[in-house]
Amino acid sequence: MNAEARAGMPRIVIQFARFLASAYLLGFLLFSFMRMALLVRNLSEAREIPGSVLLRSILVGSRFDLAVCSYMILVPFALSVLACAFGWRGGLVPAILTVSFCTEYVLGAFIAGIDIGYYGQFNTRVTVSVLNWLDNAEFVVRMVVEDRTFHGLILLFGASTWLLCFLLWRFGKKLVAGLRGCPGDQLGRRLFQTFVMALCGSTFLILTIRGRTAEKSPIRWGTAFFSEYAFANQLPLNPVFTFVESWMETRGSENRLVEQIDSAAAIRRVQEALEISAPDTSFSPIARHIAAGEPTRQNLVLVVMESMAAWKMARFGNENRLTPYLDGIAARGYCFDRLYSSGMHTYSGLYSTLCGLPVVLQKHAMKGTDAMQPFGSIARVLARHDYHTVFFSTHDDQFDNMGGFLRNAGFQRVVSLDDYPAEWQRSTLGVPDHYMFQYALPALNQLSAGDRPFFATLLTASDHGPYVVPPAIGFSPQNLSIEKTIVEYADWSIGEFMKAAARQPWFENTIFAFVADHGTIHLPRYDLALSLFHVPFVIYSKGLESRAETLDQLGCQFDVAPTLLGLLNTDYINNSLGIDLLRDRRPMAFFSGDDKLGCLDEERYLIVRTGNDTLYHYPSGDIHDFSQTEKPRAEAMRVYVLSMMRTAQWLVSQGRARPGLW
Repeated sequence: MNAEARAGMPRIVIQFARFLASAYLLGFLLFSFMRMALLVRNLSEAREIPGSVLLRSILVGSRFDLAVCSYMILVPFALSVLACAFGWRGGLVPAILTVSFCTEYVLGAFIAGIDIGYYGQFNTRVTVSVLNWLDNAEFVVRMVVEDRTFHGLILLFGASTWLLCFLLWRFGKKLVAGLRGCPGDQLGRRLFQTFVMALCGSTFLILTIRGRTAEKSPIRWGTAFFSEYAFANQLPLNPVFTFVESWMETRGSENRLVEQIDSAAAIRRVQEALEISAPDTSFSPIARHIAAGEPTRQNLVLVVMESMAAWKMARFGNENRLTPYLDGIAARGYCFDRLYSSGMHTYSGLYSTLCGLPVVLQKHAMKGTDAMQPFGSIARVLARHDYHTVFFSTHDDQFDNMGGFLRNAGFQRVVSLDDYPAEWQRSTLGVPDHYMFQYALPALNQLSAGDRPFFATLLTASDHGPYVVPPAIGFSPQNLSIEKTIVEYADWSIGEFMKAAARQPWFENTIFAFVADHGTIHLPRYDLALSLFHVPFVIYSKGLESRAETLDQLGCQFDVAPTLLGLLNTDYINNSLGIDLLRDRRPMAFFSGDDKLGCLDEERYLIVRTGNDTLYHYPSGDIHDFSQTEKPRAEAMRVYVLSMMRTAQWLVSQGRARPGLW
């Protein structure tokens, strides 16, 4: 009796386990080899990158490869478990497994081969947009065949697919031979060993598909964006991963409401609304040059406040003294009392505040593969003007794909949970707000030491459950309920940061801006509650105290970046839907619920739905629907918001949200 039999292990389980492990390893080696081919083909870019960074790129890439291989093996693994459980020893199951792996890996090699050429053309990994050329497939094939630079890729694909199929055929043949030679085994023992195989295999597949052990988020394309080097960030991505992710996004139905309006007509209306008379349509139909005077070269600190709805502040009627610091500073600077967030989520607040574009319904603006394009964000604009750019978060930067998106949007450094001392972490949201502010201050002092100004964004999180108020920090709340205490703490943390900042030499040359990511539910009158979107926007600097002003015009969250760039006298291309609220006015504000849109003019509130729209007189809180008695007004508002949303959707999907040159 051999060692396997003596150990009591049914050989049928061993045979299938060996086959699956061999096939899995073969797929992993395939994608690793293709990544090295991409690296070799782009050595000119790689030479500028430190070796340690490239090594990390390859290691991160192995996690993407494991995730893709685990998805590919799911069906063969399930079939193998069934074969082991029922004791199937015939040649049908091995044949199905071999053909399945051959098909998957040949397709994977084909996508990876296309990806290498695609990256050389577009400087990004392959997505479903490559299918745009299917209508001209014959022309594209001829072009590729005639281009000598692609001959190596064609040879690489042919050789790799032949080797893959040959090895898988050998593995399958060995499996058949092994199964035929398997002795009979006891049913109970076979089922137990099959259960162990299923449990261990499932655990491995779940872990590798997630790609991360952190509970907040599985692996996403942003996981690959860890450095300041573009190629090092693109290298870890698996082309099958990016292709399938982008394909799944195109299958979503979340934008059908917006797609009711023609994109060309929508763009023309937006051009009229933004008074764009001579757009450079070869770049973007809404891009316009913002000419400014001498730049102020001031530092800019932007605090994005978690859930700091307008109704929580005394200036908007709250009597619980929750935000004494914010209320005080609002009276000493510019305060925009009628600003509305772009959506109801933190990702929507960050995306719109930084990039000047609205989110569109359920579309996650920071996760999709179309978010991999380099947006013309405020961070990118200021980086081009020789600013340091840094982002501070309290928690894991992989949540919502935040870290990758921000680095790709122009932030040179992203500080997140791993940067703080471990003892500071108090919940899944990482460190409390005041710890983040304490950590940020020395970093800002260091950035200010040279002759370059800095742009820092700080995202708070404490005013979001689970609520944690650290003890013994000198904070004394006035309210007993945790829901009110946490707002007081968030406000206190900002106040302490500003007091500490006021003692720094860079303070008087710095503009501070405060805006919430979104609001919260409070005494809702409508099914799309205005309190979810009404947020404070405050701009303060020492020099503004003598010019403090309350501004009551309608504004959108995506107006924040153009307004701040205007204060800095920045010369740039505005390729966003935002306007400078200190120089221009918009007739309507609008925002996005997950399945409906909201649009406000001075007196009316239109909710746009897939079914019937409704129109309300919101200043009085009237819940009577005026959509039938005021049809022209309702239609004008509907066309306005759908045109804006459709244009934003078109810009992003067509890769036209990129920064312009000036």
